[in-house]
Amino acid sequence: MAGEIAIHTAKTLLKYGASAGTMNGQITVKDIPDLGGAPSTIEVTDLEAWPYKQYIDGLQDLEQLEFLCNYTKENYKKVLDLSKEGLKYFEIWIGETGEHGKFAFKGNIKPWKAAIPVDAAHEFKFTITPQDGIEFKEGA
Repeated sequence: MAGEIAIHTAKTLLKYGASAGTMNGQITVKDIPDLGGAPSTIEVTDLEAWPYKQYIDGLQDLEQLEFLCNYTKENYKKVLDLSKEGLKYFEIWIGETGEHGKFAFKGNIKPWKAAIPVDAAHEFKFTITPQDGIEFKEGA
């Protein structure tokens, strides 16, 4: 059999640092959002087209990335303090050392306390607003 057929989500890490080469912090998250989306399409059909309309790719919308975490005072304060520091660099590591790839971006982070239902763990959420695109990097 050639290679792995899938990779488990365990040991997927959200790392951060003051620069692209310095990932010295980590935020433990419960989920990771889509890292991008389909580009818009621009209809360019002219009168010679038949039988289908024609399209080209437009711009890709890179919206805020929303994450979910278990709430502890320490975890929340760490993210809140990061939000006061301004622009940070982030990497999502697939595998403990990023051996299955890394997704890198820079952005601003903003936390808030999540709603709470009956008989559940306290959670908080935060968004990262990417400043540029999200870059795929080879593993560690």
